[in-house]
Amino acid sequence: MDCSMICSMLLIFIASAFSVFVPNGSVSERKGSSAVLPCGLTPALNAKMFDLRWYKNDYNNPVLLYKDLKVQENPGDAQYRGRVSLIGELDKGNVSLRLENLTLADGGEYVCFVKSDIWYEKASVNLIVRGKMLNFCLALSRAGNQTLRASLVFFSLFGMKTCPHIGPLWVRLDITAP
Repeated sequence: MDCSMICSMLLIFIASAFSVFVPNGSVSERKGSSAVLPCGLTPALNAKMFDLRWYKNDYNNPVLLYKDLKVQENPGDAQYRGRVSLIGELDKGNVSLRLENLTLADGGEYVCFVKSDIWYEKASVNLIVRGKMLNFCLALSRAGNQTLRASLVFFSLFGMKTCPHIGPLWVRLDITAP
């Protein structure tokens, strides 16, 4: 092998190397909404010729698989079918995943894995799915000498932020309902 051949191969390797990055380590969205899990290439290479795999927990059971210039139909986990897509800017190095109609089970760490013919990189992003917030007050009061009466007063998420004073003692509890 002569020097020009080695130099050409080295230049091809350097030009094909990239990093995968996520601008923020986590995304938080409400149950039932959609989320974009950000992921990109540095430098901003055209990713259309690369293999792209988004997975959660299991590399062999992808949430989304882009290979051979297209998103593969039914590549892995059935719970994601019809709810995942790429945001459509592969030519700019944007390999972000859109996940629709979030469920609480969708929460967790997702891995963005990108592979060229000679290089691969991966990065992860955490998805937090919030349930509906229920605010309520537990009001306790005495009726006579022995009877303790408890009342629950519910408020919506966007309603009253503090509990009204009901009787001699009240406690505010926030819970997340599925």
